[in-house]
Amino acid sequence: MLDYYRILGVKNSATIDDVKRAYRILARRYHPDINPSASASQKFREVQEAYQTLSDPDKKQLYDMTAEAYQKKIFNDRLKSYSTAQGFKSSSNNREGSQSKGTPNNQTTAQRSTSTQAQPRTSGPSPWEVVSDDIAALKDGLTGATNKIKTLFHSLKETGNTLLKKKSKKVSIVELSISVEDSLKGIKKKVEIVEPTGTRKVSIQIPVGVRDGSILRLKKKTDSEELIIIFRLAAHSFLSIKPKGLIMEVPVTMHEALYGAQIKVPGLNDEILLKVPPGTQGGTELRLKGQGIQGKDSPGDLFVRLMVMTPPDASAPGLKEVSEKLEKYHPHNIREHLKSSIFEE
Repeated sequence: MLDYYRILGVKNSATIDDVKRAYRILARRYHPDINPSASASQKFREVQEAYQTLSDPDKKQLYDMTAEAYQKKIFNDRLKSYSTAQGFKSSSNNREGSQSKGTPNNQTTAQRSTSTQAQPRTSGPSPWEVVSDDIAALKDGLTGATNKIKTLFHSLKETGNTLLKKKSKKVSIVELSISVEDSLKGIKKKVEIVEPTGTRKVSIQIPVGVRDGSILRLKKKTDSEELIIIFRLAAHSFLSIKPKGLIMEVPVTMHEALYGAQIKVPGLNDEILLKVPPGTQGGTELRLKGQGIQGKDSPGDLFVRLMVMTPPDASAPGLKEVSEKLEKYHPHNIREHLKSSIFEE
């Protein structure tokens, strides 16, 4: 019987979320696309089997009951073997001890035992007789208990097989790379699922506003299969999607940053007229409420991050003199707030 907890590397008290996290890590590690070895393929099947059982409360409860009965059976079988061996040893030692002392009229061990039991005892019962009697009783008790456990184990196994047939579910995990534009539009896309029998394609609808690392779970109406999509967003030249909203990096000149300006930036539908405040520092973010992604789980805001650009040609006539004059407008060291080490407190 496979130990599903050991396969997933979780404790018996692990929650469903713990099981899912462990499964996602192991599934990616042993997936045939990443690790094509035969041992990894076997491990991948075991991981899937363990997840399908431990992620379902009903299956997990049944598995725990079956595993407990299985462990009890192993324990009782071992105890029975040990008791049998001890009883055999006790009987042999009893015979050897009697022969070494010598017995008149060549009485057998059984006869001597009967004779001893019939006479009054002054020094207490023989220890070997007591052990032999206890082992005999223990054997009878173990035999009955073992038969009951076998019956219970068989019943649980049959019930478990029936439930697993009714509730068996195939779980597939796929990492899907998409562009930021795909996320903003929420398009349909086909994903390939690699299985031991071959590769098949499934069409899915990408939700609007998914981020890098977002997880989409899809279930068949028959509840016979579950598809888990992990999204990976490709890098964009000036757009990124974060939990707080859509981030757009927009360059501005030093003059625009110093004295302020009105600039045009691209919007999701139409161009947006944006006012740059005077004295803007590089990296300043201006929040445009409601101008971002209007997805189900998105805040819907657009953050314009202003990037102050220096002239690209440092050798342009007169530029050095102008930049040197600008230095006097920084009376203090602009990096004095930084420490010598990032670990310094």
